[in-house]
Amino acid sequence: MARLGSRVSVTEAARLFQLLAHLAQLATLAVGVSRVVHRLGRRAHARTRHTRVGSGGHNITETKYAYKASLSREEFLAQNEFGQMISDPKTADPASREHRKFVAEFRVPFAVYTQILEDVRGSAWSGSTAARGGAVGRPGLSLEAKVLSALYRLGTGCVARTQGSLFGMSASTAQRFFVDFCAHLSQRFQDECSVPCTEDEIKHVEHVYARMGFPGCVGSVDGVHLHWGRCPARLLTRHKGAKGYPTRSFNVTVDHRRFVQHVASSKPGTMNDKSSVRYDPHVIAVRQGMYKDFRYKLGGKTVSGGWLMSDGGYHRWRCLQCPRSHDTRPCIAAWSKALESVRKDVECTFGIMKGRFRILKLPLDFQHEQEIDYLFYTCAYLHNWVQRYQGFGEVWQEDEDWVGLAGKFHPGLCGRRRYFGSGKLHTYDVHAHTDYSSVGGGLDDGDDVEYGEHEQWRMLGEELANHYFTELRHGRLQWPKSQRSCAQRLKF
Repeated sequence: MARLGSRVSVTEAARLFQLLAHLAQLATLAVGVSRVVHRLGRRAHARTRHTRVGSGGHNITETKYAYKASLSREEFLAQNEFGQMISDPKTADPASREHRKFVAEFRVPFAVYTQILEDVRGSAWSGSTAARGGAVGRPGLSLEAKVLSALYRLGTGCVARTQGSLFGMSASTAQRFFVDFCAHLSQRFQDECSVPCTEDEIKHVEHVYARMGFPGCVGSVDGVHLHWGRCPARLLTRHKGAKGYPTRSFNVTVDHRRFVQHVASSKPGTMNDKSSVRYDPHVIAVRQGMYKDFRYKLGGKTVSGGWLMSDGGYHRWRCLQCPRSHDTRPCIAAWSKALESVRKDVECTFGIMKGRFRILKLPLDFQHEQEIDYLFYTCAYLHNWVQRYQGFGEVWQEDEDWVGLAGKFHPGLCGRRRYFGSGKLHTYDVHAHTDYSSVGGGLDDGDDVEYGEHEQWRMLGEELANHYFTELRHGRLQWPKSQRSCAQRLKF
């Protein structure tokens, strides 16, 4: 009997231990559920808010917790300040104060926003990430709120937490939608940003450069760096260059109307212009004869083959003409100074884009290089869209959009200090056709660049310089008026 009793006590003890284990699991589950319920209840009944100052000097009250601010479309349009802004009929009027306020907040005209909204609503991914409801019965987030939040982040550079609190969503939802939004619009990049291919498109671009003394030019090319704030430590040495912080660089081609023609995929910030241009499909295509059938007048003869303006950091290729900083001949000096001024169109384009989309000025909060590409393609796409909406695509077509040379030139003053336009140009007492002296290290393009190609680059540059100098002496050069004044004349 003692032995049987001992066996029964061991069995009961085992069962007791199993029961205690199950009770511990249930207690842990109950604690977890209570924490979730407590957190949801705290967010649902929270009243903690903070105030910021809007663009017009008014105060905007923002909800701290995203769950409380998760509104349906009707509630967003009725209760949220930005929802009230887009539901106001006056916002659609470009001349109204409400429209100017909308542009100040979201950096695009209201008409552009409505087209973006319709495009996103009809896209394949909008059903899964834009309007679905929550798992606990919450209403689906308004698509208008999500699109506005993405445009607001592009224009201000705010973080995902601020983006979500202003438009009624969590930080993770705001970040996920923003990345998807940029990826979607980057696929529309070719709809607004394309290189001139047909003869009419090429002439539309080259016409502007030709009137300023640069026939055959079809665009300007340069690089721009974006600060990568979340660059992984393993990639830091590849991206941290002369700027002192990690960057991704884009090689961009624009025309003189400040329209982006082409954007090459980003490269590490340590890669210089000579290396990155070898991975630019558009520049390589121009080098291999993309515009070989395009003909134009140069110095009294017909020349074929378009070319691009660049700075001195690129290769000495025929299709990339840069200022000659070490040539002392008067014609070369005058042409180089004018080219330095004209090729600032690409720098102005970068300034306009960074002024319109402030996120490009700040460290980018992305973990992957592809997301940075999506962002810049989206900004370039929206930039061209806004430029075209403002009427800048049709300016400088009529003679009244141009002014004559702002300065005087006398052939007898060759070799003396004189003024061209609004800037000073100093030339030396040398003959333009006999002096071939220069300063510098000569050819510096590596062993893979043939000497014949460098000769073609030099010969085309001299022909362009002689043409410019001749047009300058005869007073046939012109300068375009501001785009805004020309667009107002066209009643855009």
